[in-house]
Amino acid sequence: PGWLEAGLPREAAAPVLGLCAAVWRHAPLLWQARDAAAQGAGAAALRAALAPLAMEGRGPLFAGMALLLRVAALPGEVAALAASLCPPIAALAESEMAALLTAEAAAVTTAATAAEIAENATRLDQRLGSLDQPVSPVVREARRRLAAMLRRDAAIACQARFAVTLTAALLAPAARAAAAPPAGDAVVAALETAARDLRRLELAGRGLGQETRFDATLHEAVADLARLAATPGGLTRVELARLAEILVGPEAALPMLG
Repeated sequence: PGWLEAGLPREAAAPVLGLCAAVWRHAPLLWQARDAAAQGAGAAALRAALAPLAMEGRGPLFAGMALLLRVAALPGEVAALAASLCPPIAALAESEMAALLTAEAAAVTTAATAAEIAENATRLDQRLGSLDQPVSPVVREARRRLAAMLRRDAAIACQARFAVTLTAALLAPAARAAAAPPAGDAVVAALETAARDLRRLELAGRGLGQETRFDATLHEAVADLARLAATPGGLTRVELARLAEILVGPEAALPMLG
């Protein structure tokens, strides 16, 4: 009731409702597999959900696979399993997975904060790591090219955001605080929080690539903090050394305390 009044064509009702019914018949197993897939579950748990859907036909199997792909820590395994259950959908499975991963790589670029971009980049790195599955040479090469491209683009985005945020959220505020009267605890805590967020972003970006770009940016940042520590003012040597330690490690902080 209401189908035609909603402007939907009569002939679309049967296939749409048929697809929904086929998926809903196996919803409990599929929903369990969704939670398991998000935790990186192995093929056995995924097969238990997708095999019954494969018996329903290509459409239900593809729908169930698409649901799992959106949340799976190992999307490459989900796509490979679906293709093994129904070889005719192999190309569609790879295309769906590639589209989802491409959208996730774009989300790295558009994230609002350093913490968000680090979280998105870490998840992308994990999901791209699942593409090395026992698949055909042609599929393996296509996956390799996709992963390389997405890693490169996301890593460049991380490094660019890192450089901008490093100046705006840490180095510039630290310089202002150093030139002012002794900074209060809130100012120091805010600077350390910014340094931790930057460290997470750096580690996430390094996981994707572009290590040398991060090295050069961090070298310049530590040099800036060392210059401030040479003539301590509103920030003490210890406070500035602590920022260097969070960003790079004790080896960068120790010379600032001499």
